[in-house]
Amino acid sequence: MVYFNEPNKPATLTKVAEFYGDLEKTLEKFSKKVEPLIGIIGNTIKFGLYEIQPQPYLLITSKQVNEQLTKYGYNLILTITSDSPGFNNNIEKRFIEKTGIRLKDAPEFLSQGMMNLGMAFDIFKENGEKAMEVLRIINKPSREE
Repeated sequence: MVYFNEPNKPATLTKVAEFYGDLEKTLEKFSKKVEPLIGIIGNTIKFGLYEIQPQPYLLITSKQVNEQLTKYGYNLILTITSDSPGFNNNIEKRFIEKTGIRLKDAPEFLSQGMMNLGMAFDIFKENGEKAMEVLRIINKPSREE
């Protein structure tokens, strides 16, 4: 398990998996509060969850829409960011138990690339649910559709 964080900074755990099927329904087994996120990069669907209790954490899951595997053998990325690597490990265990998704360690380059989630996590901690509200507004379909 590779963590990239500095002391007194948020820790991000990055895992990958090979997953086929309805990700949203599977994630609902973990939490009904999981929200669709705006897709910014490539051909992916993203979901996020920000929880305050028992301590703040941000969970983001991204999956290739076409379910195609990368050359490293995964099509799903999970990140968990909190102030504690041990807490992230507990969330990961609960995630596996509830969803049945078999996670494996992410390639090091991917884990390093996810370090910037710590900055986003700080914004979530400062703004609480307001940060997720912004993402909900972005994802609401327009009334004209």
